Amino acid sequence: MEDFGFREFVDEDTPSYRYNQLEVANLYFQGHLTVREIARKTNCSIGEIYRTVRNWGEPNRHRKDQITAINLVDSGLPLRTVADITGYTLRHIRNIVKKNG
Repeated sequence: MEDFGFREFVDEDTPSYRYNQLEVANLYFQGHLTVREIARKTNCSIGEIYRTVRNWGEPNRHRKDQITAINLVDSGLPLRTVADITGYTLRHIRNIVKKNG
């Protein structure tokens, strides 16, 4: 039987290094990469990344940003200013305030 080198072709783009949970969590919490980019870089599924982050006991990045938005609204800043500071849309700020009201 002839060897076509299929295994080498398939493994060519697959990273040989497997990141450990701490490295994945650090990439997530640095905030420079999206979850999809982390998944591509570490060869982990998106679900696996979220499970790793949850296992390390840290809150979701988006939740932290929402808490910041709530604190800014509670300090008396106008919603439009809070939207500009956080990068959320005005509609999203209204939804956050309504949900946590």
